[in-house]
Amino acid sequence: LRQNIDLVRSALRDAGYAAHDEPIPVFAIWRSTEDQTRALADALLRRGIFIPASAYPGGPAPVYLRISVTAMHKPEQIQRLADALRTLAAADHVVCEPRIA
Repeated sequence: LRQNIDLVRSALRDAGYAAHDEPIPVFAIWRSTEDQTRALADALLRRGIFIPASAYPGGPAPVYLRISVTAMHKPEQIQRLADALRTLAAADHVVCEPRIA
């Protein structure tokens, strides 16, 4: 699980997202607007990656994507997420504050 957490953290940072340094298997990412965040979720889904946009009261942003990492995730799956996030970030520069979700 810790290896997968580290892989996801690196993937997020490589794509321009801030990611916490805690050994917690949950990350939150978002864009500057709710519409952009929902569009990110839709773009990931079109690539076969399901991370729904969430709108929980008290969350780190009004709408965000909550990524839950498990020990069952394979490195290839995490790499696929990394590749998709890098590709999507290149099309729309992304910067987020680090928060623990």
